[in-house]
Amino acid sequence: MKLGPYLWLGEINITSAWASLLLVPVAWAGVRSGLWLQHRVSEVFFYRLVIFAMVIVGVQLVVKALG
Repeated sequence: MKLGPYLWLGEINITSAWASLLLVPVAWAGVRSGLWLQHRVSEVFFYRLVIFAMVIVGVQLVVKALG
């Protein structure tokens, strides 16, 4: 669906196509490692980690806005 508009806008060229092709193994490795990690990390721990990270980022944004 996106290929037509990207071609029309000139976003896809030989350089970007080769870069995408070279990054396919990296994407595959990322997906495989994510699936491996998904089965080894508890859901409760993951959500607590995400909430903690959001609190840290939120506090940082408030401090930057006030400073």
